[in-house]
Amino acid sequence: MSSLLGAGNYYATPSDYYTIQKGLRNGKILTKSQYYDLANDYKLSYAGGLYHYSSGIKRVRGALSGAGYNNILYGSEGNKTGVILFANQSPTRSIDSLAKTLYDLARYYNEN
Repeated sequence: MSSLLGAGNYYATPSDYYTIQKGLRNGKILTKSQYYDLANDYKLSYAGGLYHYSSGIKRVRGALSGAGYNNILYGSEGNKTGVILFANQSPTRSIDSLAKTLYDLARYYNEN
């Protein structure tokens, strides 16, 4: 990629993005020690591009201001449950609250 879209010349599908997020935590990209360093030893703040909340939730968000592209991951620190949302238009309401609502719905969903 050679254009600004994706900021940093990065392109991924939601599935690829999830694989990368898992790899940051499961030792495929970072060791456990490196992830804890990235997470600022879970001091529950912004660190390394991730927001860590005391409830065991992490949030990663990106946007291309003015172009309407937004993405968000909202889920458990261990990647057991979560939502990945890629949008190609600016939301009319907070994408953070939409992701949290979708996460709350998915967390309690049971196919059986």
